[in-house]
Amino acid sequence: MVSSLTKKHKISYLCALFDIIRTAYYRYKRGKSYNADKKYNRPKYEIRIEFIRNMKRYGSRRINASLQQQGTKIGRQKVAEIMRKE
Repeated sequence: MVSSLTKKHKISYLCALFDIIRTAYYRYKRGKSYNADKKYNRPKYEIRIEFIRNMKRYGSRRINASLQQQGTKIGRQKVAEIMRKE
């Protein structure tokens, strides 16, 4: 719907009107879906496993370091956020 209105109005105006982020609009236009939750589903599982494996004593820094050693690229702040939500 937004793409049909771009001929008459600016994209920034339409995104504000429909309450969507411009980045999400452009990713959708390119054929990529913007879904941040999908991106962090696998690390969420790995964080949970690592936390339980270390008898629920590791914090976000130690879990992040062990995930980095395993080859999972994720920031420490994101690890802490996931741990808070879980």
